[in-house]
Amino acid sequence: MGTNDLNDLKNRLEADLGVDTAKAEGVCFNCRQPFTDKNVFTDLGWKETKISQTCEACFDSMFAEPEEGDDSTGGEEPGRTNESCLSSSHPPN
Repeated sequence: MGTNDLNDLKNRLEADLGVDTAKAEGVCFNCRQPFTDKNVFTDLGWKETKISQTCEACFDSMFAEPEEGDDSTGGEEPGRTNESCLSSSHPPN
C-alpha cells in the first residue's frame, strides 16, 4: 500500500468517524463538548486537541491504565458522552 493509499484511507476513516465535523464545530471528537479549561488542563492537552481533535479528559480516559481487577476495556464509542470528560475534577497524571 503506497503513501497515497494510506492518506486516502486516513481521510475516509476521519470522514466516516466524524472527525471533520468535530473539527469544524470546534468540539471534542469523543464527547462532542467544546474545548474549555474544564476538559483541557495543560499546554500539552491543548496541543493534543490539534492533533487528535480529542479533549484531554477523553484522551486521558481512553489511554488510562485499567484499575486492578477491572477487565473492561474502558473505551467509549465515539460520539457518546464519557461522563468522566464532563467532570470538573480529574486526578493529576
